[in-house]
Amino acid sequence: MRHIKITMIFILWFMAITAEAQTKFLLTTSEMPNFELTGQAEVTWTVGYDPLQQVKGTTQNWRGTGEAETEETYIDYCEFSDESAALQGTSFESSRHSIPFRWGGPEYLVVGDASWMSYDGGGLLFVRGNVGIKIGVRGAKLNLVQVRLVSLAKLLLTKIESNLSPAVVASEASGRQQRVPRAEYLNMTSTLLNSAILTGYALHEERDSKWLINAKRRVLGIRQIWKTNDGKIIDVDICKYASAGEAQQAIIFNNKRLLANQINNLDGLDSLKMRIAQFKSHHSKKNSEFIFGIKNNVTLQLHHFDPDSIDWDFLYNVVEILADQIVNF
Repeated sequence: MRHIKITMIFILWFMAITAEAQTKFLLTTSEMPNFELTGQAEVTWTVGYDPLQQVKGTTQNWRGTGEAETEETYIDYCEFSDESAALQGTSFESSRHSIPFRWGGPEYLVVGDASWMSYDGGGLLFVRGNVGIKIGVRGAKLNLVQVRLVSLAKLLLTKIESNLSPAVVASEASGRQQRVPRAEYLNMTSTLLNSAILTGYALHEERDSKWLINAKRRVLGIRQIWKTNDGKIIDVDICKYASAGEAQQAIIFNNKRLLANQINNLDGLDSLKMRIAQFKSHHSKKNSEFIFGIKNNVTLQLHHFDPDSIDWDFLYNVVEILADQIVNF
């Protein structure tokens, strides 16, 4: 009998800890004016197969009131064991929907540490620290959907930032001590950022980037996002590793996550030249393209977005300037 009592006390204690861990990230009615909470329940994300891997979280359903009465918003919250698990698990979740998700967020800008936006524009997945979030907006006017997603993402990021676990805070602080020094990053990008081809671009944001070496390890890099008034984006993410072997592991792992398909040796861009020549010969029109590059223990992830269509010569020139600086650094 005593054994049963102890077991029950442990179960109740565990449930309380779990509830508290989830509750600290959940939005409240005071934070959601013009919406009412119509449901809150446990949700399960499948974050891997072979073997099956699942994470339990909480889902909320919100219905608009007044002028927003046709709107419905759902939010999933999942707290993972660590940052690497959150990045990998949320990335996996983004691949499981009938409507595909692409890298980035509204206006192709990354939300949190990593994010994915549904191609129909109504869904957003993002990671911050060890927390994965999925937001869906239905029933809103088309011009309001992205506004809602951006607003909710900012609200949730603020709440997550205020409640990050001490382990995540300490891990990120340690990672910043070991990442590529900011002075080195600026030296590797200064020629590009001061060149005439980036006329009209202005710094939008600088932040940590996170590169997975494998399923359990991540390394911090530095990402700068440059943007024009008409929505063009150059996102330059550079990471430095303890060895060339780690850099090779990381670029293969992250290339698969973004399905970029080609890894370029920054010491010679022949493969990139051929790829861009093919795009041009087929008159390919794309508004988003990723370039992955590696040199010794340094990796580059470049993302370019043009709301009209990418100028392939412009993109090649950007990569060429960066590659030259990284190789000769």
